[in-house]
Amino acid sequence: VGSWYRIESAVVDEFKGIASLKIHSGTTIKEIEEDRSHITVANPNINSNFGGSHEIPEKKKISETIPGEWTTVEGKVVSISIPTSPSIAQSGIIADESGATRFVAWAKANALVLEKDAWYRIESAKVDEYKGITNLQINSGTKIKTLNAENLIINPFTVPIKELRIGVSGIRAKVLQEWNTTHERMLQSGLLGDETGTVKFVIWKEQGIEKLALGKVYSIFYVPVDEFNGRVSLNLNTATIMPDDGDITVSAQSLIKINELKSEFGSIRAKVIEDWGTSHESILQSGMLGDETGSIKFVIWKAPLSGICGPLYEDDYGTIKSVIWINPGKEKLDMDSVYNIFFAPVDLYNDRSSLNLSTAMIMKEQGNIEVIGVVTVSGAIVHVAPGSGLIKRCPVEGCNRALSRQNYCPVHEIQPKFTYDLRIKGWLDNGEKTHSVLLQRDVVESLTSISLDAAKEIAENNPLGMDEVFLQMREKILGRYFTCQGRKNDNHILVNKCELVVFESGKHTALLDRAGGGYD
Repeated sequence: VGSWYRIESAVVDEFKGIASLKIHSGTTIKEIEEDRSHITVANPNINSNFGGSHEIPEKKKISETIPGEWTTVEGKVVSISIPTSPSIAQSGIIADESGATRFVAWAKANALVLEKDAWYRIESAKVDEYKGITNLQINSGTKIKTLNAENLIINPFTVPIKELRIGVSGIRAKVLQEWNTTHERMLQSGLLGDETGTVKFVIWKEQGIEKLALGKVYSIFYVPVDEFNGRVSLNLNTATIMPDDGDITVSAQSLIKINELKSEFGSIRAKVIEDWGTSHESILQSGMLGDETGSIKFVIWKAPLSGICGPLYEDDYGTIKSVIWINPGKEKLDMDSVYNIFFAPVDLYNDRSSLNLSTAMIMKEQGNIEVIGVVTVSGAIVHVAPGSGLIKRCPVEGCNRALSRQNYCPVHEIQPKFTYDLRIKGWLDNGEKTHSVLLQRDVVESLTSISLDAAKEIAENNPLGMDEVFLQMREKILGRYFTCQGRKNDNHILVNKCELVVFESGKHTALLDRAGGGYD
């Protein structure tokens, strides 16, 4: 670290527009004895030799920086974060009149320690990008100069919630919901809203920020905007939060159809068409909701909320103001009843949506909905997809996702204490249309005559392990004809009943007669 080298015959690679240098067995590396600490990191677009000084990258506005380039910016440090790794000396957010971005100063850079509310000129910093989030990387070649801030002023900016994008932004919003905290390090989480939409927020305990007051309006500047499961969320720990004495009229979301739900917060009018009971000690109820366009899984968790300050709810009979909901979700939904459900988080996994009603506003009504009926399809199983047979599921509460062969969950990473399950994913073809079907454990056991315990025994005592279970199940159903019944969810049919179609010689004879063929 801190030494200079000449690297000959290296390979320049590129990934997502960012260059990297690959040193291999044919590369020659020579140390340069000359002290070149006065040379700044070169702009990659400038072709210069190490014999002379490199040019300092042109100063840009923060909003104009491009990932993969070296840049120079001038701005105000609006927040400092607690480093999340020993390799990071300092991190935070820097802003100018055009916008804001996160910065990271690496420990090896030995860079000047930046102070909150101070102005700096940062020369030759690398603009990086990870999961759509831009970072300003302060390395050993970066130079930092303190600026006189007497005449330097920037005005914080806000945008409507519906225009939030990954990065750093600002909003003016009202605290609509305060959720029960499920993590020992979490101080508060809930839902913020304005005239255009809603967004989840979280505050962690590390930096001593006070809780937001339910029903209060705040102007929140320079807040990191992240994304998870296709839904944006705000981490308020490093944001500038200012209480606002005004008010915001947050109208209830317009009710949409189930087939219009996206991976955000949705509001629907739906009927309870299935009650699955509880599959976990922390679950109060799970089942299916339906309307004229389709159906969707729902779940209600037992953990109560601290309270909800509801938005204005407007229906055919007028407007209800200051709706206060205390601990919603403590009661189960009634079978065959219709509900108006507002601000329910929509989760999306493997192209299948589900609703978490634990934090939603739920209003029962007296009407009825003609729900799309049960789908019955017949045909031959022409394909059994990978991921069928004996599978492992994530044991984390509320997850239940299928794990990879390395016990990896896409959300909770490695899970050694997994649980086993059975399923079959495949295609059912009737000669005119192919249906994607998903068969759960009870249907799989019925069709294959292989129970979960038997499947585990096969996997434990066979060299092929879980693959042997897959092969045996595929052998029992592939090419055979079935009549399956279930509800359509997105592009899949969730099968709850499936029967083997028995060969009838009379029908076979009739088909041969129609074809005009003979038989011996």
